[in-house]
Amino acid sequence: MMKQVFPIFILYPTVGRNCIMWQEITGRKRDSEGRFFLPAITYTSLKDMLVKAFGQFRWALCKTIQGPSWNNIQVHSLTSEYADYIQFFKKNRELSEERKEKVKLQIQRGRNNLREIFTLDYEIWIKSEASGAVKLNKVAREILATYCPFPMSTRAQVEKQPLYDEAFARFERERNKKIHELELRYKAIENRTGSLPEELAETMEFYRDK
Repeated sequence: MMKQVFPIFILYPTVGRNCIMWQEITGRKRDSEGRFFLPAITYTSLKDMLVKAFGQFRWALCKTIQGPSWNNIQVHSLTSEYADYIQFFKKNRELSEERKEKVKLQIQRGRNNLREIFTLDYEIWIKSEASGAVKLNKVAREILATYCPFPMSTRAQVEKQPLYDEAFARFERERNKKIHELELRYKAIENRTGSLPEELAETMEFYRDK
């Protein structure tokens, strides 16, 4: 079941330019609130601060949920596929030499920290690619399109470009497969009980509107 969870934002009486993702979950419950620290006064863009922190959050949450399999490419996830992409980018035939050099520089900027390297791509994904500005390479774009998709209204705009239509193809296939799977399961439940629990109805709504 999909569950909506809102994070806790803690304002500190300081002046700063960074939002810190302190915890992706609270305690051991995976559906508990994350925690973020924000300066009460800032001299930079709030959006930029939040986008960076949310990129770090997405990585940390996926890593926590996947556990020991977070970098096992046989278990498909955001962290496993992105880690595999960074580890073997030099051998990737889908990347030109120019693109490979940019990935190398990005790894240096991220100080060889996978979370920070991913966050650099996530910031570009949200701040540039969401408006149709092509800046990511093909491999990174398809990973983000699969695991960090734009809202349906945004996808409808960017998918007018063939490049984005191709990037979101896998996401759409997996989403439709999930919807079909849930429809069969939920129909069986309704036939047996006469109604569908609210949590399951909300889960179906999540995938249909995703």
